[in-house]
Parts: sequence; structure tokens; C-alpha cells
Amino acid sequence: MNMKKIILALVLLSACNSPVKLEPRVEPPVVVVPPTPVETLETYTYLPYNFEFKYSDDFDFGSPQYGGLEEKIVELMISGSAYPDTNFGDAAFTVSANYPKKPEDCFNPIIQRVSDEGEEIINGINFTKWTEIGAAAGNHYEERVYRTMHDKLCLELRSTIHTTNIGNYDPGTVTEIDEKPIWDKLDSVLQTFKFTQQK
Repeated sequence: MNMKKIILALVLLSACNSPVKLEPRVEPPVVVVPPTPVETLETYTYLPYNFEFKYSDDFDFGSPQYGGLEEKIVELMISGSAYPDTNFGDAAFTVSANYPKKPEDCFNPIIQRVSDEGEEIINGINFTKWTEIGAAAGNHYEERVYRTMHDKLCLELRSTIHTTNIGNYDPGTVTEIDEKPIWDKLDSVLQTFKFTQQK
């Protein structure tokens, strides 16, 4: 065995017998992610006309004021206090009904219709829909109206957002409300509407 091989063998043997310095193991921090709260929905059922819909705790029941038909059945409200320091007045989801003399009378708006008539199917129910706009004394009302005939009953679902004229306030005291999240909340109720019995 030559000298170079002997020296190399001694170096390797020495390295193998040297104590190995181990770094202490650092455990990664445990991150506790709270569970996403599950939104609890309540169900409103109206037995005389056999319909129901679901709603969240964003809404309170109010005395119906926005329905477009004679019998104002129920109204869910979002009060102005839900969006402080804005020009938000209130919002509502309203169900109203009547028995028209002729089926076509069901589809006449109470104020000027500002959108073209369209159709939408919600849970198997064919609705005629349109938008109505109203204004009075610095108040603005946009209403999305859905009507259907169920047997001889004309039934209306109406989503309303009421805002006030931002120009009526001192500059910088209130901000313009972002209406999209409110329409989304109203639509979340609308999309759960269904009849509990078939025609």
C-alpha cells in the first residue's frame, strides 16, 4: 500500500470517528386556522300560497311598503344603520300578490319600466322581470321586479334599494354606497324562492 493511500485511509477513519455536531431540531410553528363560520339560513313559509324562501340574519322583517301588488305579504329589510356614513336609505325584498281580472294584467308595472322585459327561471318558476326607477324629494329607488302567474294568482318578488341624493349632505360627511353587495344579498334571497306544492 503506498503512502498516499495510507494517509487517505487515516483521514477517512479520523473523520468517521469525529463526533457529529447536530443542530437542534426546530419545529415549525403551529398555525391554528379558525373554521369558516357557516351561515345559518332561516326559512320563511307562507302556507296560504304555498311558497317559501330562505334568508340570513342580515335581514329583519318590516311592515311591507315596497310591494307592487295589492296584497303585501312579507318584507325583509336591511336598515340604513347597516351602512353608516353613506347615502344608503334601506333595502328590501318584498313579496306581494293579487288576483288579476286578466292574466296579462299581472305584468303591468306600477311606475315607468326602465328596462326591457325579460324572463328568468328561478327554481323551475318562469318569471317576467323588469326594473323600475323612482325618485322623490332627494330619494332614489331602484327596484328589480319579478312576476309570475301561479294558477290564477299573480305573485311578485321585488328587490329594492333606496338611496338619498349625495348632494344633500355637507361635502365629506357621507360616501356613496356601493350597491353591489346589497344587490347580492337581495339576490341570495330571491334565488331561494320556490313553491312548496306544484300547480
